[in-house]
Amino acid sequence: MKPKLLITKRKDFRKPKRGKRREVTRFFFSVVDAEIEKPYPFNYVCIFPVEKASFRGRERTFAKIFGKGFELPLKLLRIALKEYALDPEIKAEIERRIEKLEIKPYEGKRKKVRITQEAIVY
Repeated sequence: MKPKLLITKRKDFRKPKRGKRREVTRFFFSVVDAEIEKPYPFNYVCIFPVEKASFRGRERTFAKIFGKGFELPLKLLRIALKEYALDPEIKAEIERRIEKLEIKPYEGKRKKVRITQEAIVY
C-alpha cells in the first residue's frame, strides 16, 4: 500500500444563535491508496486525524493501519504541501496541522516539588 493524502475543501454556512449566517471553509483530509488505479472513493483507506492524540489512540483506524508514530503523518503532510501549494487556504491548513504534530521542546517553568516528612508514608 502506498498512502497519499487527498484534501477536499468545502464552503459551508453556519448560523450562530444570534446574528447572520457566516461562510466557513471546511477541509477534509482522507488517506487513499495511490497504488489502486480506481478514483476516490474506491481507493479510500481512512480519515487523516486532526489532533496529535488521535494518532496514538488504540481505537483509531489510522493508528491501527499505519502505527502510532508521527513520522508517516508528517511525511504525508509535507508531500501534500508541495502538491497543494497553489491553493493558499489548503496550504495554510496543512501548515497548521504540521505545527500541531511537530515535537516542540518544553519551554514552561518547572514546578518545584517540596517533599516533607508528613508526605512520606511507610
